[in-house]
Amino acid sequence: ELKTPLAVMRLKNQITLMKYKRKYNPKELLSDNKETLEQNIKSIDTLNSMIHNILEYGRAEGQQFEKPQRINIIKFLAQKSEEYELLAHSQNRDFIYNFEIERFMINIQPLLFMHIFQNFVQNALKFTPEGGLVKVSVRTDEKSFIVEIIDEGKGIDESENLFAPFKRSTESTGAGLGLFLAQNAAESMGVTISLKNRTDDTQGAIASIIFPFERFLHNH
Repeated sequence: ELKTPLAVMRLKNQITLMKYKRKYNPKELLSDNKETLEQNIKSIDTLNSMIHNILEYGRAEGQQFEKPQRINIIKFLAQKSEEYELLAHSQNRDFIYNFEIERFMINIQPLLFMHIFQNFVQNALKFTPEGGLVKVSVRTDEKSFIVEIIDEGKGIDESENLFAPFKRSTESTGAGLGLFLAQNAAESMGVTISLKNRTDDTQGAIASIIFPFERFLHNH
């Protein structure tokens, strides 16, 4: 009910813009009219994004009641990463996943986990320039099992709370709810998520999903 009127408005603006371009030589097209129509389309896209995120928030709230399932998270990640590899290649980006750990059994809510993982991967692809690389890896330390999504974007401002609602990058056209929803999903699952700049010689960010052994080790 919310998205259909916006879709109609967007289509009407696009048709009007096309009619202008056909009627006038593009060089003669009144710049004010053209800019107004294009700005209308951008505004509608922003509203659509906001509505999408609000609906996602409602779905995420429902997913908190999802029954946990015992899965091999390594196999699960490999299957999902294969799908994102195809998406990355269609966007002229490289995507690799290399898991030295072959098996890690864990009880999780798959939809909640996918909400977090998908958000991090999509952001990594969005901010990594064409020809760049996004990598998914897993590792353990003395306290946790960790999933990392590593990109080659511009990095982040670590002084900002990127998980606050309506917080977004200046390059983003979204409503700024994606990371906020990911944080809510993480809290429901009992995992910790973080977003930091890379510390090697490559520009970019590392998004981490951390499963503490204290909570999950008995499922290993």
